[in-house]
Amino acid sequence: MAKTLAEWAGTYHGILPCADCEGIETIITLNTDGTYSKTMRYLGKKPATFVDEGRFSRSPGTDCIHLSGYDCGPDHYLVGDDKLIQLDMDKQRITGTLAEHYILRKRK
Repeated sequence: MAKTLAEWAGTYHGILPCADCEGIETIITLNTDGTYSKTMRYLGKKPATFVDEGRFSRSPGTDCIHLSGYDCGPDHYLVGDDKLIQLDMDKQRITGTLAEHYILRKRK
């Protein structure tokens, strides 16, 4: 697991599952100053794109981050090697057949 803000910094991308659209293209950029931007584009829907910005923080003693100021859905992610894993509303890993679809990969 990555351990420092500098290692976590970067842009992560993926297509998350969507109940009523083709998927949610999600891009999260973590900056070394502790700020983030999150862009979500609902594929096949209008209005299609939403952008949020704020600060992120590390949960003490974990490799889990919290996106502050984001109130529209899950705001906790587990940071792995070159990936962010979206956690559910109870801050647990998503399981089941769609679990692999909740991983955002770091762009190189």
